Amino acid sequence: MKKILLALMLALPLVAGAHGGEQRVVDGTYIVSMSRAPFTPRMGVPTKLLISISDIASGNVSDKDAIINLRVARLASPGDEPQFIFEEKNIKAERSTLGYSYTFREVGFHEIYIDFAFVDSPTKVMSASDYLLDVQPAQEAGGDKSFALWGFGGLFLGAIFTKIVLARKGEI
Repeated sequence: MKKILLALMLALPLVAGAHGGEQRVVDGTYIVSMSRAPFTPRMGVPTKLLISISDIASGNVSDKDAIINLRVARLASPGDEPQFIFEEKNIKAERSTLGYSYTFREVGFHEIYIDFAFVDSPTKVMSASDYLLDVQPAQEAGGDKSFALWGFGGLFLGAIFTKIVLARKGEI
């Protein structure tokens, strides 16, 4: 039990900042979630997108298959007119969930647009408002020390917390 507790405490800081995402309400009925890893996209590095469509009433991801149209636009700055640089149509999302990988070719602000329809009613196309991303330059190898700092910080805090817990139980 002690080893499991220690492993969880050490791993938590490393996992907590690994990815993130946003949600949009569509037609007051659905929530379109788009999470990404890494959370901050880097130019030239594949960004993994996970798109899911949930039913607000049930709170669950829809079990219906969907067709998704995905577009990416480049912006000079937020609020500017989008310049579309990528589009893929008719992507099948089984059970309203789609994993997708996209590699950004430029640094700066980008918007991702998601339009979808369920397979059982393909003429009713719904749109989630855009998702704004700030793509950063590619990192040089070893250029980001924050991962190591999080790791060492997690180890340090995990060791202290474990020692406190074990001391209270009288096992130290």
